[in-house]
Amino acid sequence: VILFNTMSSLKQLYAISMDVHDRFRTESHSSVEPSFNERFILSLGKNPNCIVMDDELNVLPLSSSIRDFPKEPEEGNLEELEEEKKVVAPVVPAKKPGQALASLKSSIKFSEVLTKLVDLCKTGDQGKATIQLIEGISEKKTNLTMTITAARGRGKSASIGIGLASAIVCGYSNILVTAPHPQNVKTLFEFILKGLTALGYKEHSDYEILEGMQDEWKGCVVRINIFKGHRQTIQYIEPGDYHAATHAEILAIDEAAAIPLPIVKKLMGSYIVILSSTIHGYEGTGRSLSIKLFHELRYKSVPGQGYKEISLVEPIRYGLDDPIERWLYDLLCLDATDIAPLTKGL
Repeated sequence: VILFNTMSSLKQLYAISMDVHDRFRTESHSSVEPSFNERFILSLGKNPNCIVMDDELNVLPLSSSIRDFPKEPEEGNLEELEEEKKVVAPVVPAKKPGQALASLKSSIKFSEVLTKLVDLCKTGDQGKATIQLIEGISEKKTNLTMTITAARGRGKSASIGIGLASAIVCGYSNILVTAPHPQNVKTLFEFILKGLTALGYKEHSDYEILEGMQDEWKGCVVRINIFKGHRQTIQYIEPGDYHAATHAEILAIDEAAAIPLPIVKKLMGSYIVILSSTIHGYEGTGRSLSIKLFHELRYKSVPGQGYKEISLVEPIRYGLDDPIERWLYDLLCLDATDIAPLTKGL
């Protein structure tokens, strides 16, 4: 619900100034044309879950499509409506979203570690991806690359975090995490800590958390020191510090699509590499990775080099086939890589 006071026309929102505009102002370009504002307001008219009204609850022309909704039947037509319902073919009940996850959990009861970590997952899809990551990590193979791709809101960063928590139990000592900015790995570190807690680790007695000291890094976890057994660390590095990954045992690259491909290639080495990429999102389209790097890993891998592809489809942030997600994708052009077929000739 968004309420506006003293507004005579929605067109006033076209020129409204937003905080994000400050990022684009420079000495040579002091003014910003808020073109997106108009696109956003007009998109609300195509959103069936949005209604725009004035202070007298009159539906404005922008939401004229809302008037096409079927009206409630009158009392005299209720019996006819009930009769129509009886002749409608029975609908086969769809499989409930939680059934796949429950089935997966019951199949891994033999492993206490797996059970505790998969309990942190929200969907069966995420649970399977997490198990694949844990299996790859537990094999302790060098020259293994695992890629995990998904649209936004599917839980890929959380899966990597849970997987890295399992690496501590497996005895890995030097684990590195990189992304364009520490803000990008907040969720990843959050689920590392959730995984450690699920496995019985306690802050202060078993591990300590270090946050960034720089202004733009404040509030972001950049290092976790574990000392329950031997000394173990999980540390954030900037993508440009690829030379620091020389002695890494595991390197997780989150939002790799937003990192220049030459730097991503320099980050890879003779250790386990976990590459995460958003295929639809504002961090990057991921096309450079999928067309070039993933293709090379898939078809040109050298003997002894392992490669595993993982993908997530089932949404967590949204419901399945959520119209809000569809509207958001159209508004932000997040599915720009999906080519629509031509209905007419050129």
